[in-house]
Amino acid sequence: MRPLTPTRSALAVAVAAIVALASAPGHAADDLPVGGWRTLEIGVLPISYFGRAGEDLFADSPDVREAQAVAGRWHRLIEDRLAALDQVRLSRTTQIQERISRTQDYRRTVAVAAERFDLGVLRYHEIQPAEALRNLDKARELYQSVYADVAHPHELSDVAFYQGLILAEQQETTKAHMALRDLLTLDPTRRFERGYYPAAIEQALMGAQADVAMHTDVLAGGFTPDRLEGLAKLLGVDVFVIAMIDGSPDALALRLTLYDRRVHGFATSEHISLTDEALARDELDRALTSWHACAIEADRSGMFQRPRRKELFLDIGYTHDVWLKHTRTRDPLQSLGATLTLTWEPTPVLSLFARATQSDTLVDGNGDLLDDFVRTRLTLGAGLAFGPRDVRIFVRMGVDLGLALSAIGMTTDVDCKFFGTANDRCTSSFEAAAPAIWLGIDFSFGTRVQLVDGWYLAVSAGVVSYLFDPEVSGALNFPLHATVGFGAPF
Repeated sequence: MRPLTPTRSALAVAVAAIVALASAPGHAADDLPVGGWRTLEIGVLPISYFGRAGEDLFADSPDVREAQAVAGRWHRLIEDRLAALDQVRLSRTTQIQERISRTQDYRRTVAVAAERFDLGVLRYHEIQPAEALRNLDKARELYQSVYADVAHPHELSDVAFYQGLILAEQQETTKAHMALRDLLTLDPTRRFERGYYPAAIEQALMGAQADVAMHTDVLAGGFTPDRLEGLAKLLGVDVFVIAMIDGSPDALALRLTLYDRRVHGFATSEHISLTDEALARDELDRALTSWHACAIEADRSGMFQRPRRKELFLDIGYTHDVWLKHTRTRDPLQSLGATLTLTWEPTPVLSLFARATQSDTLVDGNGDLLDDFVRTRLTLGAGLAFGPRDVRIFVRMGVDLGLALSAIGMTTDVDCKFFGTANDRCTSSFEAAAPAIWLGIDFSFGTRVQLVDGWYLAVSAGVVSYLFDPEVSGALNFPLHATVGFGAPF
């Protein structure tokens, strides 16, 4: 089992306490807060009896029939114990087999596999071993691709049997042993008529049976973690229960293994002697309860749900502009104003924005700007945003629509300033009538820093290029703007 972190340890203690309260008088199992815990999907795979080494494969023994009946009783008991656990949704073995049979392409794949099997058997009787093996291998591959070895294991065990026969006759001893071992793993109750097959085949069968009986601790139903992972994804199951009964009829034992998809491995493994049935039942309950206390977990979509990502942001701030191009003034021109920005981030990276700015450009110290002028800007565009929720960095580009609300006059000529720009003595000045619309491109970058829950600090800087209005841009262009303000997400 995966080591418990402090969080998981606290959770396990809390769950154990809840289970204890639920089992106490006056408390029903329904008292567990269902909405706060994640329900586990558990599936039970087929449970069989695997006989001891040396058991007669060529006779139907009453002891073996009794052991198989014991396996059936414990199969039902395990399913009932699991179904009684809190926060568990159980799929019994018959339900698992039915769900596999209803999966997409199952019927068609099994039908093709059966045709391949029949063709392989036909080629075997026609003494064409290579062609027979090729068809049997394909049948096996098709059956396994749709997990027919779980839904209908007898069909795949027939394939393994004929593979073992052919390989043994071809003196492929090791491969024949592996095929016959798969046969007895898939169908451990199978028995054969003594004398029907050659002595070499009977010896190979007994050798395979001895191998299966000696290694039941690692059989795990013939499933690897990767294969169980695939089946879990197909059926939407979190945990598979794999169990088997082994040993001699008078000294049976239960081997219980649980595969947990969340850790991609086997979460627990128990070996319980069935000599004393009452004690064995207590051991089973202890094993399942201990595992269950560690296995159930808080539902992340419930009380530990991640906060919804905010998409809309509205901020207001102070803006200061400096005109980088001012050919008719000796000092840079300064603008003071306010900005209102609405940002929509439909994805964590993409952002769309609309910005409105109202500013007043002040007369410089030399008086080269004859009077202050008021300007309104509307900027629409898109950008990219980066970083975690608390500190976001963005770069943006948009179309800037500027509206000059007052006329502009600029000059460095003293006569123009003293006598006015309309006087004949004024020979060098710039004038722009109002109202006027300027069209440009805006480039900006900035950051948004979360201060407290619901409020953030917004800082940005950028520049506008009024390339599309040559009458103005020749004398006044490239306002560099910086904004600092506060905002709130929605």
